[in-house]
Amino acid sequence: MSELSFRKIELSDKFQARELLAKSGFRGCEYTFGNNFVWRDVYKVEICFFEEFYFVKQLEGEDTRFLYPAGNGGTQRAVELIDEYCRENGLEPRILANKDKAAEVERLLPEFIARPVRDYYDYVYFADDLSELKGKKYHAKRNHLNRFAENNYSFEPIDDANIADCIELNRRWCEENIDVDDNGKLEEQVVVRESLKHYSELDYIGGLIRVNGVCEAF
Repeated sequence: MSELSFRKIELSDKFQARELLAKSGFRGCEYTFGNNFVWRDVYKVEICFFEEFYFVKQLEGEDTRFLYPAGNGGTQRAVELIDEYCRENGLEPRILANKDKAAEVERLLPEFIARPVRDYYDYVYFADDLSELKGKKYHAKRNHLNRFAENNYSFEPIDDANIADCIELNRRWCEENIDVDDNGKLEEQVVVRESLKHYSELDYIGGLIRVNGVCEAF
């Protein structure tokens, strides 16, 4: 019988999950508790804490997948636990891992084959590129920013006093931009609403921009 028992993720899991995520040091949006929590309804996220590992199971359509576990412990043990769970539940074992861990899984367990999936890539930018916008590559963005700067605008951190303005802006944006048949945007809006609803509890940090005193971006 599999030693893993998955259940729906809850806010009360935040501290234990973050402790194990920090020990792993994995870089990627999936390796944050906030991401796991706000996508819980869209991807049917379930978790399991076992042997100093934090296991995350997701469902997209008919595709069940597991994040490479965060925490303490060896690669072989972690993958064998997932493989055992999948065999008992009639699932094909699919594990999302970074390049280094994927290579390690292939080396230790040759029956696993690593392949890149472009849809799961994160966007990574150099901070200096975005803060300075130097060079021909960013010419259009500099012009766009300069035009915006002509407005009467202001910036402020998001907090309990102004988060309602973000919620209202998001409602207006949805009415103007989302078609009822656009499942992708509808799912993203579930995540945006959950993020705003639990903003303080998830310790999020963000800001909003006002133009002529009206919230126009966050």
